[in-house]
Amino acid sequence: MNVLILITRGDTIGGAQMHVKDIAKKLQEDGHEVTVLFGSEGVFSKLLAELGIHYYVIDNLVRQINVVQDLKALKSIVNKIKSIQPDIIAIHSSKTVIIGRIAAKITATPVVFTAHGWAFTEGVSPKKRTLYRWIEKFGMFFSDKVITVSHYDKQLALKNGVGSDTKIITIQNGINDVNKSFFSSPEKSPPNIIMVA
Repeated sequence: MNVLILITRGDTIGGAQMHVKDIAKKLQEDGHEVTVLFGSEGVFSKLLAELGIHYYVIDNLVRQINVVQDLKALKSIVNKIKSIQPDIIAIHSSKTVIIGRIAAKITATPVVFTAHGWAFTEGVSPKKRTLYRWIEKFGMFFSDKVITVSHYDKQLALKNGVGSDTKIITIQNGINDVNKSFFSSPEKSPPNIIMVA
């Protein structure tokens, strides 16, 4: 299978980048063709290069909302999709949520969006929460499936009228087992406890 993964930033490494790296690496090990698209080159692109994972930088894909840049990024992503011809597109991160799903629709490519949390969650101002909720409702029309990484996120989406029980599935994140050499051994060296207030 030919898989195209979209994420907004390549100049930094955070949870979404590590998630994408792990998925891309595993898919490639399993014999799939994998390409990652993102804006701005940096530590993430170096990591992908070290792992032999194909990637392309979309220069106009920037984190901030900028209509001109966003339209240019959309055009660039559509062109890349046409040249790569993926069987499926996997989207991660906020900016690519809309641009990537629209590009997938334009090219008639199946798309899966992984929500690593929602912008309309508790703690966000009511105005912003309403705006983000409507953006996600709109985005659902362009998604074939949405993956949430926790049951809480799926329930939050459903409670807010974002998506349906059949469109949203939960696949919880997992991590590799930690090497036992990293386990503490209080009998050999007592733990140090540091408190900061």
